[in-house]
Amino acid sequence: MTSDPRTRNPNPQGKGLVPVLAHWHALRPRAAAAKSPTALLLDLFASTLVLSARCDLRPVVGQRYYLYCDLDRVLDLDLDRDDTGWRLSLISPAEWGERAPGHCLGPCWLREDMTWSLDAEAALAADAALRDRVAALVQDFLERLDVDGPLEAQLPGYHRELPYYRRLLAAGLGASLRQSLAAAGASAAQARETLRLGAAGLRRAALTAPQPPGEHAIPRDASLSTSRDASANQPLCEKDRQP
Repeated sequence: MTSDPRTRNPNPQGKGLVPVLAHWHALRPRAAAAKSPTALLLDLFASTLVLSARCDLRPVVGQRYYLYCDLDRVLDLDLDRDDTGWRLSLISPAEWGERAPGHCLGPCWLREDMTWSLDAEAALAADAALRDRVAALVQDFLERLDVDGPLEAQLPGYHRELPYYRRLLAAGLGASLRQSLAAAGASAAQARETLRLGAAGLRRAALTAPQPPGEHAIPRDASLSTSRDASANQPLCEKDRQP
């Protein structure tokens, strides 16, 4: 007597789950620490920018990558629906030569806490077109966070529509920043209040051009380094906020 095929398990050993679990184990956040508003916003901006890029490989913690933007296609709006014009590559600008896939924003690394570190200061200082593009992205980023409600609700999570590795990295990034909020005692921190405390520091770290007047504008002579920005060390915890 044969078994009923309608009740048969097509994957009795769960083999399809093994690589997914292994990849998530490699990409889950570790050592997520409390962060100031500036550091939190900078990590969120840099990481979401990297995750928006086309990536044909599995990122490895500590490996040096390079982030490129095809500005010609971006400015001409010659992009597919799922193409942002950004690309993550293992190949440096010197190695690409004239075949580079765009303007290089700089090297970047995936940290153990699943946030990305992006060294963009040199490129932003030297490339006005790239600087203008990043300025527009920062402004859009700040406007999207300028909403009522907790910051935690605005953090990334698992998105089925993303490519496989970007899906895992987005989930890891969201989990990491939620852990950082919890470590700072600020799980209920409001998005607008975090902007008030950290937006100027994000602009100093991410931009070299003067900013237009507005709620998130900074002085023209502001330093590029968050290490020299007093707001970078200001805690996010409610009890430590200054009036």
